[in-house]
Amino acid sequence: MQTNKFKDFVIHQVLSNSRMITAVMLLLTAIFAYGIRYIFLDDNIMNFLPKDIESRLIWDEIKEDFGETDFMFVAIGNTLCNVH
Repeated sequence: MQTNKFKDFVIHQVLSNSRMITAVMLLLTAIFAYGIRYIFLDDNIMNFLPKDIESRLIWDEIKEDFGETDFMFVAIGNTLCNVH
């Protein structure tokens, strides 16, 4: 029954303070809109690796020899838990 009290509180706040709720939502939207330009999405997994580790250096040598290519990760091993 605790959720009903919280739900009633939220409904009461929204209905009695609609202007303040609208102002807060507009302010939060403006803050997120301002910060969205600092988000950078990169789908190249190699850009997440440091430039001085051995696997990155080997991959760079392969790219120099064969050019750009697509790659796929394959994992082989035991499962961590037994799922039936």
